[in-house]
Amino acid sequence: MDGWQGLLRTIVVGRKDGIRAAIRRELNVGTWLDETESEPPPVEEPEAEPGWQWVAKVDDLPAEGQVAEVFAGDLAIVLVRVDGQIHAVDSVCPHAGGPLGEGDLDGTQLTCPWHGWAFDVTTGVCGVDAATRLDTFVVRVDGEDVFVAASPTST
Repeated sequence: MDGWQGLLRTIVVGRKDGIRAAIRRELNVGTWLDETESEPPPVEEPEAEPGWQWVAKVDDLPAEGQVAEVFAGDLAIVLVRVDGQIHAVDSVCPHAGGPLGEGDLDGTQLTCPWHGWAFDVTTGVCGVDAATRLDTFVVRVDGEDVFVAASPTST
């Protein structure tokens, strides 16, 4: 993503080390920052095979019908569980850059909280504009660890 779209992604979603990411970690993990610490405690990520990114532990996965935002490197990804299967999609709405990690899931439809555009988490297809697609990622569970493919399967 280049130009203004890349800038918008950085402003809205932020990088893994950005302000918004730090706020999300603060809200989701609890207080990790005190007077003596300037960074969150390190997360022991298992070594991933080439082409895969570790994103979570199985125990951290969302319950059926819930949404969880995770990071694969600097990319924010939404994990959802539908019919017992885990799906991963880009966390940024391609319509206007809305935070899909804060959206609602109804069946397979993930709705952006900003303008109500809905996307099928299994295919990435938008219900409002079929020409607009959300990036989807292959998910692999290995023991207690959850990995996503480093590259999306659709754009």
